[in-house]
Amino acid sequence: MKLLLEASEGVPLIVVLLPSAPYISGDGIEMDDPAHEQLVEFIKRYPEVTLVDPLPEFQSLASAGRLPRGFFNTEPGTGHLNRDGNQIVGQLLAQAIGQVLK
Repeated sequence: MKLLLEASEGVPLIVVLLPSAPYISGDGIEMDDPAHEQLVEFIKRYPEVTLVDPLPEFQSLASAGRLPRGFFNTEPGTGHLNRDGNQIVGQLLAQAIGQVLK
């Protein structure tokens, strides 16, 4: 992370983390992503980095019956972000850019 910050040469750094969760697991939905949570904790040690973490919004979406990944021709909850997932990430990224530009 220190090398990445050095390479940015003072330009504000925004990191977007895309969790694997939520996803379908057996007969239920797995809402947690331990590896993602470890990355979040790691990045939080660098206050000069603005973090975009969509996991809470992805979890809320899943609780409402929709998943942030998957399309009609893929297994639900897998693959690329779908419209809902992209909308969440886009909104959070726009907020982060707004904070950095203040």
